[in-house]
Amino acid sequence: MFRPRSIIATLQYHVFRIWLWLTARLPLPWLHGLGRGLGRLLMLIPNRARDTTVKNLRTCFPELS
Repeated sequence: MFRPRSIIATLQYHVFRIWLWLTARLPLPWLHGLGRGLGRLLMLIPNRARDTTVKNLRTCFPELS
């Protein structure tokens, strides 16, 4: 059965496709910088997975923390 998509879902799909199209054309060093910046930004958002990861890294590598 056909279910029409909402306008929001369609807009999200097209924004994501455009994002993929644009990033596929960037040079690799730019993508590394973009990934680094996005990772740093996401580290600021508190969540359970990040807290677990930080705890595990501190346990495995106490000399680095």
